Amino acid sequence: MVRRLTVVVGLTMSLALAREVSADPIGPDAFLSPTLINFESAPDSRIDGRYSSLGVTFSELFGGGVADIGTGAGVTGVATNFPIFVGCPAGGCPDANAQFSSLQTRVGFYAFTNPDDDLTIVAYRGTTLVGSEFFRTGGAGHGGSFAGAEFAGGFDRLVLHPTSVENGALLIDDFRFESSPAPTPEPATAVLFASGLIGIYLRRRLL
Repeated sequence: MVRRLTVVVGLTMSLALAREVSADPIGPDAFLSPTLINFESAPDSRIDGRYSSLGVTFSELFGGGVADIGTGAGVTGVATNFPIFVGCPAGGCPDANAQFSSLQTRVGFYAFTNPDDDLTIVAYRGTTLVGSEFFRTGGAGHGGSFAGAEFAGGFDRLVLHPTSVENGALLIDDFRFESSPAPTPEPATAVLFASGLIGIYLRRRLL
């Protein structure tokens, strides 16, 4: 009996861990009340802590560019992973990073890469990999693509990694992020969790 309940506890923990590392692509309509950054006030240089008061600090991201990448607002200010008029160093453009002051679960932005390049969003919580999501952003031309993802485990750092077939150049606009409310457990999951707690209690009583 104790062994069976211990198995239930293990199964419950496995399900929780599987949920922890899940990643799902989402569209702009999935956001409820996000923090939104349109980069119109970004300096013509490294952005770094420009938006730290909003809860995010960037690295390897620069202002000063303008483009239409699908936000619906036409040609507007964008952020890039290379300085305008200088371009990328030999070997390709660096990955852009976003460091958040608190845990987030959703992120999204409009993106454009060179025709043969695409984009992967990699999410971390501390030094732990939470998950990643791949987006086909290359060759989109006028209008760009929306790259959005939900990481159920929560993240406090993102790496924006373009596939460097061309040179890994990336333009982004309307960067948004938010922490979604904790999901209500499905009935089956709730039953398993309750069974696990009972199993722990009985195991202690029988030992």
